[in-house]
Formats: sequence, structure tokens, C-alpha cells
Amino acid sequence: MSNAAWFKRPDMLVGISALVVSFVAVVVSLYSASIDRDYARASVWPQLMVARSYAPQVGKSQLDYLVINNGTGPAIVKYVQVGYDDTYYPTWRALFDSMGLDDVGFVQSQISRMVIPADKQITVLSFTNPKTIEQLSGFDNGLDFTLCYCSIYEECWQVNRQAKQRSVDACIEPSGVLFTQ
Repeated sequence: MSNAAWFKRPDMLVGISALVVSFVAVVVSLYSASIDRDYARASVWPQLMVARSYAPQVGKSQLDYLVINNGTGPAIVKYVQVGYDDTYYPTWRALFDSMGLDDVGFVQSQISRMVIPADKQITVLSFTNPKTIEQLSGFDNGLDFTLCYCSIYEECWQVNRQAKQRSVDACIEPSGVLFTQ
């Protein structure tokens, strides 16, 4: 029998080599899985934007407020707040009444607690009456929309009309008035 050190024996060299190769394979596999998870999240990442569209035409002007999903995945809207001068309202009618706008004709779409698919645009509010559009022009700068939405992986963001978007841990409904329409 040979008196060689245990780590110099051929069978031990083969065993240690197999152990090192196995360890490297596990590390590479874990790194690959991490990259796959990141890719899966990125492939369904929503990105909402609140926008205003104004098309002035003689006799056919139109003012729209839009929510656009420019992301690659669906946006799950958890809550919406609509306000004017730091006061929030549950409905469009309550908002317009507080502004002293009695005879406002508008078309609305549901936005609260919706799923907005990728590359989709929702016209949340639309005005075609020139008198109403003129009345609203003075209020436009104080009007605010805040939406909190999540991806299908429960990664959440909050965005407002000024296009300020920030990541949040979760869409926890704030105390105060939430928009119901």
C-alpha cells in the first residue's frame, strides 16, 4: 500500500474534481434561474401614464384625459384618487359640482379596479362641448389623478398626472376619498 497523502490518491482527486464541478454547476444554475426570473418580470412589466389630449377644431373641439399602458404587461389598477387643489372626490360629478360647473357634459370610462392590457389606452374622461372645454381650461392645472397599480408579480407603482412615477411596496389604499368610477 502506498503512503501517499489522502488528497494525492487518484480516487480522491477524481472525487474532489467531481465535487468542484458539481458546485460550479449549481452556482451557474442558480444564476441562470435568477436571470430567468428577472426576464419573466420584465416581459410583463406595466407602465401607466396619465395624459391629456386636446384637439382644437372649429365647432368640433375635443378634450380627453387618458390612461395609457406603455409597458409590456397588464397593469392591475388597485386604486385611483382624483382631486382638485388637494381635495379628493369620489365621482366626476362631485368634482365638477365643487368647481361650480353645473352643466358639464362628458363621457367617462371606468378606471378604478381595472386591468389595463399592455399597449392599451383608455379615455377616462372626454369633453366635446366647446363651452365646457373653455370652462375647464381654467381648472386644468389644479386637476390631479393618482393611480396605484401592480404587475402580475405584485410589483407596484404609483403614478400621477405630472408623470411622476415611483415604486411602492404595495398599493395600500390611503385614508381619504377614493375615486369610485
